[in-house]
Amino acid sequence: MLLHLSTRLRDLRYGRAPDIENLRGYLVSALIHAAFEQLRRRCPGRTRLQNRIRYLLRNDARFELWKTVAGE
Repeated sequence: MLLHLSTRLRDLRYGRAPDIENLRGYLVSALIHAAFEQLRRRCPGRTRLQNRIRYLLRNDARFELWKTVAGE
């Protein structure tokens, strides 16, 4: 996270990245990303299971998303 943040700040300084319009939102997003990255490192089996479930739900025709009459 620190590497990403310092790289982003350096790019901002030298005009190579667009301005951060909402600093608070950017920081919250960066912290959430860092927390999930830490969780992925500490529990690789959990991440592997999530990826397998996500793959199954997206690629098996038995698990289609249906829309209701209201469009939900």
